[in-house]
Amino acid sequence: ILFRIRHIDNEIFLIAAQEVAKCVNEDDFKHKRLYPSFNHIREVSIKIILAIGRYSYEKKLAALYPKPANMENFVRSQMYQTAYNEMIDYTYDWPEDDMVQGYPIPCEEKYDN
Repeated sequence: ILFRIRHIDNEIFLIAAQEVAKCVNEDDFKHKRLYPSFNHIREVSIKIILAIGRYSYEKKLAALYPKPANMENFVRSQMYQTAYNEMIDYTYDWPEDDMVQGYPIPCEEKYDN
């Protein structure tokens, strides 16, 4: 979708599998994992996307033109971000004098006309 590839051939699936295999390290093998740790999924995804992007432009399968000058920055800018900006303002620090409870309520003077 990112590079607007019109036809996904078998080579693209092989490239994705090879990139996943490259991301498996010794620590993963120690923990008896065949795949990279889920904690690294964003970086693994970026490596897969970049490899597929390079292949798609070499084979003229990509329909996104012009080709991004910096493909990694382009990919990172298009990825979904799970972090949100704070919607609520931080609490205002009121002066201590204004926080004291028990101020007397001013009396209203009643006038008889």
